[in-house]
Amino acid sequence: MAQEQALETEYTIIATVDVAKLGFKFHSMPPGELEVTSITPGEFGEKNNVYCGDVLVGLNGEQLIDMTEERFKQLIKERPLKLTLLEGEGQEPPLGQDEEAAFTKDPSLRRRPKKTFKAAAKTVRALAVLRLGQARNSFVEPSFSADVAGTKATTEA
Repeated sequence: MAQEQALETEYTIIATVDVAKLGFKFHSMPPGELEVTSITPGEFGEKNNVYCGDVLVGLNGEQLIDMTEERFKQLIKERPLKLTLLEGEGQEPPLGQDEEAAFTKDPSLRRRPKKTFKAAAKTVRALAVLRLGQARNSFVEPSFSADVAGTKATTEA
């Protein structure tokens, strides 16, 4: 899971004192990260590009993975409130519909559009790093030797 999260995009939004409601919901409570399950149209979450499928991982610098439900309920009311989220996976619009039409029918279920190019670039980058690491592990350092008089030197690989 940690390896998967390393490839996801993290973003931060701040609810200021004038924000009464965050405008998004979850199906569970901490401890653990929380996936956004619905968005209230016109509220803070939608205005700040939070999408269904995004994952809340931190509040005011504290990680949700170890947070108690009581602490979560306390922090979620604080303003200003710094929310740290991971972008969730996008969703394809239904066949034959354009993205805008598909997700305006029920705005509360709005999902982040697929980022096929960005996802592909991350995958290629991860594979390149993996291959580079494998290449480094299989690389044989050349050895160099010289006789004492300095008249004969050889290089071996």
